[in-house]
Amino acid sequence: KKINGLGGEVFEVNTDKQLLGLLFLNRVDAIIGLENMIDAKNHGLPSSQRVLVEKIEPAVISTPYYLAFSNKYYSENPDIAWLIWNTIYLLKKNGELDSLYEKYADKDY
Repeated sequence: KKINGLGGEVFEVNTDKQLLGLLFLNRVDAIIGLENMIDAKNHGLPSSQRVLVEKIEPAVISTPYYLAFSNKYYSENPDIAWLIWNTIYLLKKNGELDSLYEKYADKDY
């Protein structure tokens, strides 16, 4: 089901920090973002703000990670793409991916 078909207005922002800011200022009723990135940002907030963030189930998209490759790259390098995806999966499974997200979550790029 597409988000636009749910009856709400969709806003796009550039950073997770902006998403959380809109939520805390009551400018939006809900936000959607990558779970690990939002969790890492939320973890660094004061507890008074952290308690305002509630996850809902089911997730909008349920995948342990994502990294997109162009169709051209994937068609020319499927083995490399799958090696990268499987490595990300293993990092997620053993907890290293969460450590990396937390390490870089406070950075605004």
